[in-house]
Amino acid sequence: MRIGIMGLGRIGAFHTETLAGLDVVDSLVVTDPVAATVAAVTERFGATAADSPEALLAAGIDGVVIAAATDAHPELVLAAVKAGIPVFCEKPVARGVEESLEVLRAVEGSGVEVHIGYNRRFDAGFTAARRAVVSGELGALHTIRSTTLDPAPPPAAYVAASGGLFRDCTVHDFDIVRWVTGREVVEVYATRRLNIPSRSPKHGPYTELERKTGAAGTTVVSFPPPLSPVIGSRVPRHSDMPPLRPPAPAARGARRRGSPRPRDRGSRPCGARR
Repeated sequence: MRIGIMGLGRIGAFHTETLAGLDVVDSLVVTDPVAATVAAVTERFGATAADSPEALLAAGIDGVVIAAATDAHPELVLAAVKAGIPVFCEKPVARGVEESLEVLRAVEGSGVEVHIGYNRRFDAGFTAARRAVVSGELGALHTIRSTTLDPAPPPAAYVAASGGLFRDCTVHDFDIVRWVTGREVVEVYATRRLNIPSRSPKHGPYTELERKTGAAGTTVVSFPPPLSPVIGSRVPRHSDMPPLRPPAPAARGARRRGSPRPRDRGSRPCGARR
């Protein structure tokens, strides 16, 4: 396959390295507004440079990865769909509801595959939590708490381009809470707190979610790895996060879910486990 990559920042660089190591990928075509970044990537991975997204879409690619800034997502997804090229786009789809719905309407009925990068659905811990809920192993579900903590704040430039933690990071928690429980949210309360005076108040969101059938949920995102306890009526707590912890007798009916893999403790915005 010949794959295009739009955006070569932190996540774009990660996708480039991953794709370059796959046997099924024969060649890469890349584009980014920063010429020096494009030059470095083409030299390291032997990729072909495109001077614009339009040129990349016309380069005979079989699929495209969109890892550009959030504001560019809708336009780039729509252009790829119009060209009939399958898309993997990093979340979120867009900054606002109307833009997101516009993209959804364009994708529906287009026959073009579009996948949004909610990677936690493929994490072993979260899939196990979903199985426990669906199978009834947890019993009556009444609480789910999703916490994402980063080792350090992201650069100010990244925050400005990403839309802040609610749009760029907490969307992971919103998605995984809905996916694990299989229930829609019916009521939301949200607040935020500025823990670092020199940073934007877009940091530190706390959200309470009321789910159909009455299960309560909270999401907390701040600046280490994500923990998502899913609590039912009859299963003792289990942790598959390193280091493993024995079940706590006083906390029956709870399970804590997250990736069982060792974490890179470096500074990466939004606990980027992609």
